[in-house]
Amino acid sequence: LLPLVGFFAVQILVSVVVVVIMVFVNAFQSGRTQNVMAAYEEIVSASIPVATALAHLVSAVGFAFWYRLSFQKPRPAPRETVQKLRPEPILMGLGLGILMAVFSSGTAGLETLLFPRMVEDTYAMLEQSGIGTNYMVIFATVILAPIGEELIFRGLTMKYAEKAFGRFWAANLLQAFLFGVAHMNWVQGVYAFFGGLVLGWVAHHYKSVVFSMIMHSFSTFGGDYALGWIPVNFLSVTLLIVIPAALAVGLISWRTAAAKKRQALSQSVSA
Repeated sequence: LLPLVGFFAVQILVSVVVVVIMVFVNAFQSGRTQNVMAAYEEIVSASIPVATALAHLVSAVGFAFWYRLSFQKPRPAPRETVQKLRPEPILMGLGLGILMAVFSSGTAGLETLLFPRMVEDTYAMLEQSGIGTNYMVIFATVILAPIGEELIFRGLTMKYAEKAFGRFWAANLLQAFLFGVAHMNWVQGVYAFFGGLVLGWVAHHYKSVVFSMIMHSFSTFGGDYALGWIPVNFLSVTLLIVIPAALAVGLISWRTAAAKKRQALSQSVSA
């Protein structure tokens, strides 16, 4: 659980530091503390995009060091890392990323039909944070957040949990659940849990968080920015949930069966 605690600690610490700095800057520029206190809510609101981007940057860098020091022993040579970037896992990550984006949109649409007020409040909160409007936040959520979050959940959390439980499925369930909790709202948390399960499988199957990062980035861009035009009704959200889920299960089953077949063939050749 320590990586999740560290994730929240970074968010809180960076937010406090950014707000304090902006308060002092505004006080210095206006020369009157009373004016700053009167505009405190406005200052906090203005600090959200900067704090969001900076927190994702700190998480990406900090947890990269943590992951490297904990699980990258002995250190892989640069050539070994490059050799992992084969076309097949990259295309698999992109394909599953597209399916996850569609599934996320369908799940959010279903939540809109069932709990319209809750979804409306959540989107209002996300809009205040700059999601979809502030280019700094868009860059942070599409590029920086996938790096940091994959290192935290599919990297540190899943590996620690797998060592503790001795079972991948249990570790995958735990990290996906914590990934949903980390979003701090039901609307994103529900589809983040299911997406986290697939991201965990990708990281485990290809033995690298690089491919889950690719999938996460593509999914975030599609789910948050590219699929907002789809009409929300019962038929559309059902199709958006069922079709990508079925395709994703099919792809994962096919790759798992192919991997087992290659392993069996390799063992028979060795024997």
